[in-house]
Amino acid sequence: MKRILLKKEVVEGASMPPGYGVAYYDWTMYRGVAYPVPLNLVVGAWVRFWHWVRMWHPTSVERKVQEAYARGRQAGWDARSMALLTDFDRWLAAEKDKRTRSHTT
Repeated sequence: MKRILLKKEVVEGASMPPGYGVAYYDWTMYRGVAYPVPLNLVVGAWVRFWHWVRMWHPTSVERKVQEAYARGRQAGWDARSMALLTDFDRWLAAEKDKRTRSHTT
């Protein structure tokens, strides 16, 4: 059984095969992917839709990675906030001590 291949990959600077149009650009391979003219619009729309679905509906692994990053950011924020509060408390105690010393002398 012979397969009919409609997909053509066009590298940058190459000429487009006659009767073909760019359906989408493959950024990983730096190539345009072309299909026959009426089909290129359908394939291009499908690829864009698929990328949109993948972007807005992450897999379970991607969700776990996002949650881990969020936990790390929150932990860093909490640690820095506590350090700032501790520094502020020390500064406030030192200022209070200065005022007490200046009033007693």
